[in-house]
Amino acid sequence: MSRARSMLSNDLDVMEELLQGYTGPLKIQICGPWTLAATVELTRTMDAALRDPGAVDDLTASLAEGVASHAADVAKRVPNAQLVVQLDEPALSAVVNGEVPTASGISRIRAIETETIRDRLGQVLANTSGYTLVHCCATGVRFEIMRTAGANAVAFDLSQLRRGEEDTVAELAEAGMGLFMGAAAENATPKQTAERVVSLWQRMGSRPNLEQTVITPPCGLANSTPQRAKDMLQQCREAAAILAEMGD
Repeated sequence: MSRARSMLSNDLDVMEELLQGYTGPLKIQICGPWTLAATVELTRTMDAALRDPGAVDDLTASLAEGVASHAADVAKRVPNAQLVVQLDEPALSAVVNGEVPTASGISRIRAIETETIRDRLGQVLANTSGYTLVHCCATGVRFEIMRTAGANAVAFDLSQLRRGEEDTVAELAEAGMGLFMGAAAENATPKQTAERVVSLWQRMGSRPNLEQTVITPPCGLANSTPQRAKDMLQQCREAAAILAEMGD
């Protein structure tokens, strides 16, 4: 833990130095409570913490405190930035559907009640300052949980949307939530990426709302090379410019 704190502090020192005077949006990403509970093992049973309601409660409370502290530190270091806090929940659908395997792999951990999932997710979101969003790059995203938990926006990959889910996304748009769309793709042109976003809005029955739409790479850039990250972000920027022209 001491080494981890030191590495994080060093990273934040570099960020602070590079972003002196920065005034735009600044996004930080943190693993959400349910993905954390589905992947952290308890030492006494070797099962995921998800299987123990008490462990989930403790983990959520600790995460909420940690996220609040981290967000406050970042905001202090870059005071003029607009802080965006993203909770990554790739395992959310598996938790809801009871698809997280036990330690043996023979069975699955029972599904968690929707109200409990919403409340624990909301606990972390409510303890966080800044603009909040929840990201899930799996199929069968439970958008209504993200909305009722209190997130300002949702992030998802267009390629993972299933038939009929456009109506659910439309409900989020009507509620005024931000839509971070993972629309960029390898070897795609910016125009093709923009057209994918327009196509989704059309299936939702409306024109693109530029104030609510953010074009992103699919499922983040964690495993990308520096060059791939640069290319994907460039594609997103150019696609956003084209989308703005389409909306005029």
